[in-house]
Amino acid sequence: MFGCLIALLTTVLMAGGSSPDIAARITDLGDGSIGLSYEVRDGVTGNGRGVRVRLGADSTASFYQGHYADLDDLTEEGPAHLTLRVRNGAVVDLDVVVGGSGKQARRADVDLGTVDPAVAARWLMGLVEMGKAKVADDAILAAAIARDVEIVEPFLSVTRDRECDADVRSSALYWLVIVAGERMLGDVQAVIDDDDEDVEVRENAIFALAQLGEGESLEHLMGIARDHRDPRLRQSALFALAQFEDKDEVVALLEEILTE
Repeated sequence: MFGCLIALLTTVLMAGGSSPDIAARITDLGDGSIGLSYEVRDGVTGNGRGVRVRLGADSTASFYQGHYADLDDLTEEGPAHLTLRVRNGAVVDLDVVVGGSGKQARRADVDLGTVDPAVAARWLMGLVEMGKAKVADDAILAAAIARDVEIVEPFLSVTRDRECDADVRSSALYWLVIVAGERMLGDVQAVIDDDDEDVEVRENAIFALAQLGEGESLEHLMGIARDHRDPRLRQSALFALAQFEDKDEVVALLEEILTE
């Protein structure tokens, strides 16, 4: 992941430098756990044991992870509470929840309290340079939900860097679409149309488009399902479109394709 490291370091420096206090506390701790909190974007809620992110201001769809009885259990507003598990001065596991008292983070060996969301996000993006995909993937989610943080450039850097893990790149692309919306359609379409790109990343780009589900993004999905030269991507687009069976134009397209 050396190329991924170079791209991310450049992005972090352009964003205003690294977060020396967090990094220094991790190094000083050596082994143990560190907790911190930061404010989150609108539409991000939880229950102190999980995270829910509303996918668009007018959407009833949500991304969610963690422990919960049902989605109504994930309605508390922020902040986010981050717990880092550290071994030999490096982060080996990361857990993010929203809402609640943050008791897990508060019980950490070192509690950094509430930090600026931009500081937290810049430091989290630095974590993506590490080799473990699970830590990087969790770090991307944690950075994406930070309040008032511009993620487009750092997330695009990850998405475009083929030295990065494919799952991590797909995750960055997904959250780029969720946070930045339809202004990213051109970049997403470029990934889908790139024959040299990893097919997993291209298929996940289609899935990301489906999360928007309205306007131009839906038109893009329909165009891929109808006309794309790669049959695997046409199939992925058809699968994504199946969730829009209440839209007449989608039903008409599916019927047209299935009767050919």
